[in-house]
Amino acid sequence: MHTALTLLCGGLLAAVTVAIEISTNNPVKVIIGETANLNVSFVSKNPPHVTWALSDTFASWTVGQVPPPMVSQVFVNRLTINTSTASIAILQTTLADSRNYTVSLTAVDELLSSQKVTLRVYELISEVLVTVPVDDVKEGDSKTTVICAMTTGTWDTLSWTKDGKTIVGDAHMVIASNELTIQGVVRGDAGTYSCSVKNPFSDGTSQNQLTVYCKYSTHSHLTWQSVRFLQGIFVDLSFRLPCSLSIRLCFTPSIPVPPAPRFVLVNSTVTLTCSTSSEPPAQYLWSVGESSDTNVPSNPVLIDDASNWTRLELQLHRYQCQAEPYGEEDADDHRVR
Repeated sequence: MHTALTLLCGGLLAAVTVAIEISTNNPVKVIIGETANLNVSFVSKNPPHVTWALSDTFASWTVGQVPPPMVSQVFVNRLTINTSTASIAILQTTLADSRNYTVSLTAVDELLSSQKVTLRVYELISEVLVTVPVDDVKEGDSKTTVICAMTTGTWDTLSWTKDGKTIVGDAHMVIASNELTIQGVVRGDAGTYSCSVKNPFSDGTSQNQLTVYCKYSTHSHLTWQSVRFLQGIFVDLSFRLPCSLSIRLCFTPSIPVPPAPRFVLVNSTVTLTCSTSSEPPAQYLWSVGESSDTNVPSNPVLIDDASNWTRLELQLHRYQCQAEPYGEEDADDHRVR
């Protein structure tokens, strides 16, 4: 008797725990406007009842039975159903159809079985564009953002490079969606930024140049070449430079002399060259001062015939070269005695 009850209970439990086997073609990926086939195969002892749902059921039927399937107004004229299967086809897909769908099957003496089917509808990618800030980006700015945009398209993957090297997001370069935010801007952040986007049906790439402008610093670099030495013209230099500028001051008459003392002959020809390397290119303004100084000979001429820099007629004993990058000013004084 005890053995008979055990076998009976075991058989009942086995019957209760049987479930319908379901397999799907998950995920489904299509181009916008195409038909999306959400295919379902199953193993069941009896014809199952099928339901498809998003938040609510939008289609249901019993496999192999004559009555037409129930279809909600949301999918009227957009759903194809073969009632001999559990599959559906969504016609004329839109981007809004990109969702997770749930298919459920029930049958007599079998447990309910459900599976999710992900549908992803893609738009073809076109005209990818990397944009950098319109306003000047300066060293020391708290942050700046580079954006990857496209005229049309949906992407699965988006990647960034700087000067050809892959950018891995970190605390300094934060990647969020299609934006790259640079925290705590430094001069090394200047460079060519490229964005690549891909989906299963298309891809695109774009790049743009980010320029980082530097703040002023107080260092300088001087190159002394040679001076023709006759009598007491003394040059006194005092200036500060933007970090993006490298200024060379060259005195190039004919007879080499040691760097100190720095003298040339009165009435001799002296070349003062003020040059910069900057981004954007600087403009140069020369001026003279201290008109009350009567120790300067009349009408000597300062000629720069070694380069295309501004030529200056030597009249007074203090000369100023002013380099102006992107609207800021940087001045170098040249005192000639």
